[in-house]
Amino acid sequence: MKKKLFWILKLCISLGILWYVFSRPDISLHKIVEHIKSIELSRLLIAIGLYIVIVFIACLRWQELLKGQDIYLPFFKTLELNFIGLFFNTFMPSLTGGDVVKAYYVSKHTEQRLEAATTVLIDRIVGMFALLTIGAVASLYAISEPQIRKPAISIVVFFLIIIILCIVFFNKRLMKFFSFDVKKERWQKVVVSLKRVYSAFYIYRSKKVLLAKVFLMSIVIQIMSILMNYQIALGLGLDVSMKYFFLFIPIIAVISAIPITFAGWGLGESMYKYFFGLITGACGLAVTMSIIVRLITLILNLFGGIFYILHKPPKPSQDEQP
Repeated sequence: MKKKLFWILKLCISLGILWYVFSRPDISLHKIVEHIKSIELSRLLIAIGLYIVIVFIACLRWQELLKGQDIYLPFFKTLELNFIGLFFNTFMPSLTGGDVVKAYYVSKHTEQRLEAATTVLIDRIVGMFALLTIGAVASLYAISEPQIRKPAISIVVFFLIIIILCIVFFNKRLMKFFSFDVKKERWQKVVVSLKRVYSAFYIYRSKKVLLAKVFLMSIVIQIMSILMNYQIALGLGLDVSMKYFFLFIPIIAVISAIPITFAGWGLGESMYKYFFGLITGACGLAVTMSIIVRLITLILNLFGGIFYILHKPPKPSQDEQP
């Protein structure tokens, strides 16, 4: 019951933010539709192509992370499970809801179930860290401009906080300060699981080449995501310097990931309106850009439904058979 109420609350927040965004005269639904119809087809096709490549590279990245846990899945299987996750991302209340589904399915393909599921979380974190890295570097070139100084400083500060947390997290001596003993049996099981999750993270510290490879793949993915937005902006006739995309898109992605709205709806649109509106004043085109990005990901993610229908669970091992 509480989950349903929470989902309803998130939906209400999304609808409330969308109502606020569309309350401006220049952001009426009619004008948004007109903007979408007028987009340059070649730019739209390039954006779609970029997203398809992003999905394939993301599968390769996840496959590398699985190898780091000595879990070996064929590329097509990681592609299948990744698309299933994207499909559920489309319909679940959180932008990361599909990750839970993906973690569940990948855990069925190995005896290292917890470690396999943890790679999904690591995959998400590495991707976000790469995005923040790009945003922090871009902010150094834009911090001198008064109208965007605050967001530029905020992303640098957030990036530095993440760096400090990573240093602490991968230092076992420092992590001992956060360890604790529990007496109740049910909590002991939770602690054991948390230790296994931590071990799954920590193992990558000794696999620097793999981690560097995964990080570079994440950088490529995030740059392509930014270029995808840039192509849509050009297709809409929105004349904005590319440096703003490298600064704004990471900030928008981080804020949109905050789980207070339904699948990020409303929050993302309001952020596109705010940040790109600062530079161009064309809030309607900024919101349209956000919606087109969502539509591209939504339509292509629906192909995950085909993978979900055709998915065959692995046969249980002899130890699991009754």
